[in-house]
Amino acid sequence: MAKVECEVHYCVLENDKGYDQDSVQVTCTRCNHEVESYGQSERSVRRCFFLLKEECPRGERNYYTAGEAEEDSGPEVRILPPPKDEPQWKDIDNSEEAPF
Repeated sequence: MAKVECEVHYCVLENDKGYDQDSVQVTCTRCNHEVESYGQSERSVRRCFFLLKEECPRGERNYYTAGEAEEDSGPEVRILPPPKDEPQWKDIDNSEEAPF
């Protein structure tokens, strides 16, 4: 079982009900196979690693990690927070009362 570093991209995907949902896309740097998962937490990224292991088009069962390794320290997992270009749910001002 080889260690394979992956590219992790935070994005918004349309869910089964047609709504936009924060998501992650993870791409294997060895074969460019890509999987996606709803949510942007570390758990969503780990789910993508599991899916890569199960769906590998080469039939390999690798150990997947995120981020780039430093030359002398070996691979490390670095999961970055989602970009701040859109307000997060906690940043939305709910001080106005609903009209109903």
